[in-house]
Amino acid sequence: SGLQYAHEKGALHMDIKPGNILLDHAGRARVADFGLVRLVTLGENMSGEVSGTPMYMSPEQMEGRAIDHRSDIYSLGCVLYELLTGNPPFKEGTLKMLIAKVSKEDPLPPSQIGTDVPMLLDDIVLKMLKRSPDDRYQSLGEFLTVLERFQKGLLTVTIEDRGPNGKMRKPLK
Repeated sequence: SGLQYAHEKGALHMDIKPGNILLDHAGRARVADFGLVRLVTLGENMSGEVSGTPMYMSPEQMEGRAIDHRSDIYSLGCVLYELLTGNPPFKEGTLKMLIAKVSKEDPLPPSQIGTDVPMLLDDIVLKMLKRSPDDRYQSLGEFLTVLERFQKGLLTVTIEDRGPNGKMRKPLK
């Protein structure tokens, strides 16, 4: 919610990673280190400039394209992925290899790496890690609403199945 507040004020963090999320005495997460922050309200879209921690950077941030708050959403997705699996979604030897992987591949679902990861969390985290910003959550408010619904057990999974004749059946609702 602290990052959501920053976004509402026009600030992009630009370096969301585990080391920049601290827990206070009550166990609440706090966003730290706004050293790379950019103010959208001042027109700082960062096109052409690359800064941040590579394993947590969005594809558009890595490639030096224009960014917005959805880049921070991607980075937060990397942190959540790591919390669920023990590793960031992409961890390559060289920066060039990392950029190629992030730009062209989807990460494995967390449930295929971590134990006891619910499929619904796969869907939530993988949406945050979509290569195109338009395919991600469009705001942290949207993400927080989905996360809250997940925590309350209000989300359901739609399963598609093939019938005996090999044709797809209607999804369950």
